[in-house]
Amino acid sequence: MGETFTPSGNWSTYPPHRHEVDDLPREAFHEEMYFFKVSPADGFGICHYYNDQGEAENFTVRDNTIMMAPIGYHSVVSAPGYATYYLWFLAGEHRVQATADDPTLGWVGRTVPMLRELGY
Repeated sequence: MGETFTPSGNWSTYPPHRHEVDDLPREAFHEEMYFFKVSPADGFGICHYYNDQGEAENFTVRDNTIMMAPIGYHSVVSAPGYATYYLWFLAGEHRVQATADDPTLGWVGRTVPMLRELGY
């Protein structure tokens, strides 16, 4: 269980990740559920999820919505002018949060240490 706050116009859980197969220590299967709050309450965000075959869906995040993400890569974005908060729950056999980043976007996560070294 955890909480994530995504400011206006920003992404969270990016690069997109998945946890749909047991392949420890690289990845652990977990189903995931989100409970969203949006501020102001009439706002929205989007949860984008997709699989390796390129099949994709977008879930419109509204205040007090719930979404289940059993498989696929996923990520959340807040629309400009709105902030999202979500309480997330993982359910599975393992007590480790091992996730696999989308290999085509994994480079994004590797830029964070470099930017910190540069003082950003």
